[in-house]
Amino acid sequence: MVILHRIGSDPENASESLAITHLATHLPPHYIIFHNFELVSGNGQGLPYEYDIFVVGDWAVYHIEVKNYHGRIGGDCSVLKFETGHTVPNMIHSPTTANFSPVKFNRIAMFFR
Repeated sequence: MVILHRIGSDPENASESLAITHLATHLPPHYIIFHNFELVSGNGQGLPYEYDIFVVGDWAVYHIEVKNYHGRIGGDCSVLKFETGHTVPNMIHSPTTANFSPVKFNRIAMFFR
């Protein structure tokens, strides 16, 4: 099983707990998971950003934002599109396009059925 670190609070909801458990049991045992913590932008004077899950793997660090959505989700930088046809503004801003953090992250999406 992976190395698991809870830095901040407990998972905020069942979806976060499910995602953490799923990753912990399915990723290679040498991967490291950090979950439920905040980082402050800039020089420590900025707003805190809450992170659900970070996974440190062989070749990358992944930031995973967990949402309690069901089914297939698509979209782009401005809108999320659900398989029902419903759309909502994309509130997850990519650090590569929004200059709020000195650290660049790769994002992966996970869908549970």
